[in-house]
Amino acid sequence: MANSNRSYLSSNTQRAYAGDLRHFQKLGGRIPCDVKAIANYLTACGDRFSVATLERRLVAIRQAHLDRGMRRLPTDDPEIKALMRGIRRRLGVAQRQAKPLSLKMLRQLVCAMDHSLSGLRDRALLLMGFAGAFRRSELVALNVSDLERTEEGLVVFIRRSKTDQEQRGRTVAIPATAGITCPVVAVE
Repeated sequence: MANSNRSYLSSNTQRAYAGDLRHFQKLGGRIPCDVKAIANYLTACGDRFSVATLERRLVAIRQAHLDRGMRRLPTDDPEIKALMRGIRRRLGVAQRQAKPLSLKMLRQLVCAMDHSLSGLRDRALLLMGFAGAFRRSELVALNVSDLERTEEGLVVFIRRSKTDQEQRGRTVAIPATAGITCPVVAVE
């Protein structure tokens, strides 16, 4: 993977692929490899990792072959496809979902925060993140200039997110609400 220009991949994806390849190599895999090496790897790891992790590792191995100019990809072999179908059937493909933050828990968190400058900042970020369903990365990238106060609340400009790799940006309306969970009051 080393000597290729992969600027089209996010740095997090590149980091994940590099870790996936290290794991493959730690268990004896090499690039280039054959179908048997990948099948052995999947068989060895099939019970220890989720389907999503195994699929990402296959993509990393595939990408490593492409980076070396190879066009016959062992990851595309029917044997590997069949093996992954079997793993999917055995493990299932449902992702573990984190429990959502309830309004009751949000109120408890807000009430527990102090009124220091950092506490006020954290309250504003928490309430705005909850109201706008923002990712952590979207919240930490915000600047004051990305917020516009309107009669109804706030308009937040998200410059880039995981789902906006081309950096078109998007705006999200945050309505003013009543009570201690109002994100607009917390920002002001």
